[in-house]
Amino acid sequence: MPEDTRHGRDVGYLELLSKLFCRLLVRGVLEQALEEGSDLTAVQLSCLNYLNRHENVNASNIAEGLAISRAAATNLVERLVRKGLVSRQVNPEDRRQVFIRLLPQGKEVLDRALGRQREYFSRIVGRMKGEDLAALRRGLYAFIQAGLTDAELLQEICTRCGDEHMAACPVGLTLTDFDLDLKF
Repeated sequence: MPEDTRHGRDVGYLELLSKLFCRLLVRGVLEQALEEGSDLTAVQLSCLNYLNRHENVNASNIAEGLAISRAAATNLVERLVRKGLVSRQVNPEDRRQVFIRLLPQGKEVLDRALGRQREYFSRIVGRMKGEDLAALRRGLYAFIQAGLTDAELLQEICTRCGDEHMAACPVGLTLTDFDLDLKF
């Protein structure tokens, strides 16, 4: 951070920093996750991750979980089926319902992608000083807490993150303020 900290509380400067931070993360993490020469898209990878985290999922669940239209979710599933990464399975209890399942090949693709993401993120974090890393952790946590202002937003953020639930998750900790019980 520049020595001149007069912008430290300036909203415009913080907005710029947050945009740069998001671009660095999204661009870098996604580029690292998607294999060179792979025809897998970021949305397809998100779908694989969603399927890995949730059972008995249908296209409507995917649409809601990824914040896309039902038509887009149906097309997304079709592309993943053609790639041999997911399958459709008729619900034996209600034959009108079709579940989308992550196939072993899809799990392998996802695991490789998540491993590359972790390696990329670890390299960045590894170049940071301990006090800078602690400050980043505190700042991001405080920002998330300040941004989680209502139950609807909490529920949307929580059900869409796609990550393993952690007891220290700012969203999970805020849930108690709104008396919500979300399934992780």
